[in-house]
Amino acid sequence: MENFVLYDEIGKAENCIIYKGRRKGTVIFLAIYCVDKTRRPEITNQVRLTHEIKHKHIQQFYEWYETTNHLWLVLELCNGGTLECLIEQDGALPETCVKLFGQDLVEGLHAVHSLGLLFCDLRPSKLLLDVTGTIKYSDFSLARMEGENLEELLGMFDEQNVEEDNSEFDSTTDQTTSKSKSLNKGSPHYTAPEVIQGAPHSVLSDIWSLGCVLYELFTGIKPFEADSVSELVNKIIHVELPPPSVKGSRLSAKPSPDLVNLLNGILKKDPSERFNWDQVFLHPFWGGALKHLSSESDPDLYSKGDTLDVRCATPLTRRSSTNLLEHTKTGSVLGYIKDVEIRQSLDRPISALMANAAGGDNEGNITENLRPKSRQAMGGGGDMDAAKFTMSSRPMTSQGNRDDDNEDIYSEVESRKRDEHEDFNVSDVIYYTSDWLVTNISDNTKIQKLPVLKFDPKSLQLPAHSVTKLTGMSKKDCEKHLTHLSDLLTAEEKGPPTQKRAHLLTYATTICSNPNFAEFLARRNLIVILTKQLKDASHIDTRMKISRLIGALVQNSDDVNLSTSHVEAITMLTDMLRENFRNAKLKSVLLPALGELVFLMARLQEHALPDELLKSSSKSTIPSLTFTMLIKCLKEGDDVVTHHYAAKTIENIVATNTDMCQRFVSNEVGQSLWYLCTHSSVDSPRITALSALCRITKHNVGVFENVIEKVGLPNLLNTISSTSSSRIQQAYVTMLCEAVSRGQHRLKYLQHKELFTTALHLLESTSCVVRGKTFVLMYIMMQDDNEQLLALCQARLVMYIERDKKKHHQTEKPEQLNQVQYLNICLNSLLTEIIRRVPIILGDLLQVLNVISGRKHLSAVQAKQLKHLLPVVTLIQHMMNSSVFRSFIATEEFMLCLAGLMEHTVLIDCGETGVTSSGNVGVSKDEVVHSVLTVMEIIMQHPSLLATHQKVLTSEIASSLAVLCISEHWETKLLSLKLFCELVSVFANTQSLTTSQQRGADRIIQVVCKDLLPQYEQFLMDPNPIPTYGLRLLESLISFRPQIIREITSCGLVLVLYQVIEDNHSNPLSQVVEHSTAVLKSVIHYKDTDIDELYSQGIVELLVSVCHKIIPYIKERTEQADIHVPCSTLVSVLEIMQHLLK
Repeated sequence: MENFVLYDEIGKAENCIIYKGRRKGTVIFLAIYCVDKTRRPEITNQVRLTHEIKHKHIQQFYEWYETTNHLWLVLELCNGGTLECLIEQDGALPETCVKLFGQDLVEGLHAVHSLGLLFCDLRPSKLLLDVTGTIKYSDFSLARMEGENLEELLGMFDEQNVEEDNSEFDSTTDQTTSKSKSLNKGSPHYTAPEVIQGAPHSVLSDIWSLGCVLYELFTGIKPFEADSVSELVNKIIHVELPPPSVKGSRLSAKPSPDLVNLLNGILKKDPSERFNWDQVFLHPFWGGALKHLSSESDPDLYSKGDTLDVRCATPLTRRSSTNLLEHTKTGSVLGYIKDVEIRQSLDRPISALMANAAGGDNEGNITENLRPKSRQAMGGGGDMDAAKFTMSSRPMTSQGNRDDDNEDIYSEVESRKRDEHEDFNVSDVIYYTSDWLVTNISDNTKIQKLPVLKFDPKSLQLPAHSVTKLTGMSKKDCEKHLTHLSDLLTAEEKGPPTQKRAHLLTYATTICSNPNFAEFLARRNLIVILTKQLKDASHIDTRMKISRLIGALVQNSDDVNLSTSHVEAITMLTDMLRENFRNAKLKSVLLPALGELVFLMARLQEHALPDELLKSSSKSTIPSLTFTMLIKCLKEGDDVVTHHYAAKTIENIVATNTDMCQRFVSNEVGQSLWYLCTHSSVDSPRITALSALCRITKHNVGVFENVIEKVGLPNLLNTISSTSSSRIQQAYVTMLCEAVSRGQHRLKYLQHKELFTTALHLLESTSCVVRGKTFVLMYIMMQDDNEQLLALCQARLVMYIERDKKKHHQTEKPEQLNQVQYLNICLNSLLTEIIRRVPIILGDLLQVLNVISGRKHLSAVQAKQLKHLLPVVTLIQHMMNSSVFRSFIATEEFMLCLAGLMEHTVLIDCGETGVTSSGNVGVSKDEVVHSVLTVMEIIMQHPSLLATHQKVLTSEIASSLAVLCISEHWETKLLSLKLFCELVSVFANTQSLTTSQQRGADRIIQVVCKDLLPQYEQFLMDPNPIPTYGLRLLESLISFRPQIIREITSCGLVLVLYQVIEDNHSNPLSQVVEHSTAVLKSVIHYKDTDIDELYSQGIVELLVSVCHKIIPYIKERTEQADIHVPCSTLVSVLEIMQHLLK
């Protein structure tokens, strides 16, 4: 528990103090309960029932600890207080609030029952609220499994067999009867009549308690109240339920009939008459919000005999929640439980308790399973209470080490927040094949330029056969030649080195380029002999040649049986390196050979069979001094070549998964590699150092986090942005992906604004691999962070995705994992995640709108939530404009969400729902309406979408769009009318309508007749272009459904059309005149149209005047301009006149 920081005290309960706390190294805040040990039995019971439950309406349990005097529980923090405090502060709540809270209460209690548990002590003080207002069930100390005897269990848990009385009443106040004996635990105000009379707790008794809480939410008082326990018991058993009423002048003080009926059904004294779960779920009071929980919502999944023991159930998740329970005593069937996980475990304490109840001897197992972490387990001694937590009034900035024995709360909370998305694992694509590429240490021209291998064949004491010629020789002759070469190399040379010796070493180096020849020579113990010669040689050029030969031998030899001789050579090279550490030239000779040998040993260890490792491990241990000297060569001195050789050796070794690799996985090595990277003037050592650091990060991300802490994240990000090398960018973005995906301080990194900018900059890279990794980085950044998702997509991310999707689509090669394919894998993963998340965010926006619906003024929290989520509409605009996203986003589910959004837009536009708080926090009404209508406009621009989703558009969206067409705001009215025209044009331009399209057209006609035609006079009198779109809409309607003319005439629009023509006849070339004459033509030709009043108004004279103005224009402009509009108007005018003059 020393890993936690305590802040202020946030609550008190009986023998319990509650603190706000935080685990060091995270920003996850927790509720930490300090409980007196006298409550050990109840706390043990709570832990055994809740330690594996995860549900949105149940307070999450993380872990518990024991000190000398207290038990400490680490639970989910709920900042909203208890429901009891809310009732005390607000008194009675409006019925709409009761409905919202009630839905949470029902879903939570239903989840408890579906786990086979009975809550048994449901009351407002045990119901917590989080910051979003979600209710969570807490304190399961008196809960039990169905059929369990709580008294026996508590006695078993109590080491001293002492039980505490938790009654809210002083037992000495009244002489309770045997009927109230069961009230010694829990609150009697919420206890069911049958339990008071001695019956065991059941699902129906919990439902009674639920009804009492709902009653108290609405009225502000408990259903039954008395001055003594005996009087209270009598009322609960015999007195009828008082009708729910509220004292005061609240507008909604009178309950609705549905609420009264629900309370009367839940609070039936006879349990056989009381509502069961199905009756609760399907009650009209909820408006269908809980219908999905009912067994009747999918009757095929239920049958009479189906039962399921949740103690042995498979986990219920969002993807798999088809398991059900049937309550065998009451016959009530429990439906789906969403967001519930039950970890299946044979060692689960509940299972042990059930076995014990059946007569098994499991007491030892139970005690062991339910033992809290003690001070002994934490390695402490003495009174640990004082040192249990760090007390603080502000968050700690120092980093604490995580206790390996403790459950990682940070990971627990983060994993619980993630949706199930198992098709893609980030760790699988963070690394590309080139990230693990291994190159030579010896003879590496990027480290040190060495002379070309040249020798004089005449100076050799054996034929200078090339590798090609030796390969073509017989095995016997080849081995004879190699043996001769080996003998010459091992022969001691007296005196100073000769040119013959130099040429022989060079020739042998060329021969070792063939793995078979190199292995043959290595088996003759040549590596050890050459190492000794290297030690004895005095000339630097000779040493260089010997070192190159050793490197060539090692690079092509992988015989595990030679490991002993390799260790001997490593030991000698290490000693030489230590003795000549100040000699930079000699170090550049020794390090390549030493590096190749150590890397060879790492390869052998990684690939050797277990029995081979066991056989050679006792004789092939590399000295610790070797690793120390390699690290020292990396850290000390100023010779770049030495540093580069050391970094290259480490880079190769950490590419393996061995014990040797772990010798370099340290903060010391990480800092040294970073120094080499930042202080090198050329790219080659920088790339090597970063590559090594990248591989170390794979083994332990904490090493890179230590670099970030020393350097500072802003400086690191600036370094990344300033580099132009794709190889360096590749290493940087790889380490960033690791840090933000599994680093201890990942939340701090994700909140840094410059990370966002750097990621966008990396998308401009010319390297497919860098861009692919950047897409992975963005995938990680936007996980569980809607704000990052919205910000990234608004900052041209959609454009980058579309660019790479189109650019490389044709060049993708599925047969091999090349750079383009890697980019597409990363890109498709990000694309899938965005598509998956958008409906979720849109659903969150709808949820907020549902809460604020009908409210004129919002709270600051609600306004901020709305302002935070509204950009999802802009995001959808970007995606709908993208050919890559459009077909994926515009699903039926999305269209239904859009329909709901349109309904709320109507309420916002007319002012029934406010979108700003008293502090002017939120968004403007026009911004909301315009954003939603812009999405609709994009949909209308794609006929394929209109055809695919015409049912939703006509049945769900058209009515909302029609209401917006009569908005008081001119821009909203114009855009809505334009969209309605586009919707109708789908049917008008279709030659023959299908049955489905016919039904859609009928729905459109109904909407128009009901909502639009009565307002059309105002449309036609508004400023342009509203009359133009209104007339176009009438034209389209008449073209595919002429019967609507009857409705047009009945609304008195014939004279209005005449008035429009008269008002605009001075400009007969306008579209208003064109469309109004076209509509009037259709109306006049209709047989039931009364045209007498048109005659009296002077329709003929008006039309003649229009003709006189149009005809000269057509004559003059025939060859100069488009005359479609005037010709169309003239034709309509002439047809009207023909009909009138018949």
